[in-house]
Amino acid sequence: MTVRSLVYLGRADPSLRSADEPDEEVTCEGEPLIVDAAFELKRRRSPWSSQRTHERVIVGSHPGRADVLLVGSSIHSEHVRFYFPRDAEGPMDMMGLRDDSVAVNGEPIAAHSWTTLQGGEEISLGAWRWRYEWSATD
Repeated sequence: MTVRSLVYLGRADPSLRSADEPDEEVTCEGEPLIVDAAFELKRRRSPWSSQRTHERVIVGSHPGRADVLLVGSSIHSEHVRFYFPRDAEGPMDMMGLRDDSVAVNGEPIAAHSWTTLQGGEEISLGAWRWRYEWSATD
């Protein structure tokens, strides 16, 4: 089995926040995230056929649609979708759903374009940064 995770790295560019602006937080499934906290990318809510060979995981702020519920400024209801083989190790494909809301290693990703992730990439979702990791388990 392969476990795929996003590790929280913090705000994408803290220098863009003014000194009088309060610290913001982002939550995952209702819990505040701290730097280096990881959460597993797994389907929880969205409809998807169990007969398919690939899994789709939606990350966003809509509690009825997102499989990983992230709430924070600039996180859209369906922000990004991840697709990966159910029973195999290897790369994962990602599709951002809005222009100017997703970047990989600092490079913006156009809406509805595919990006393959191997592991170790830094992903910006709105104002927040993450690192994609995966590992094989027994």
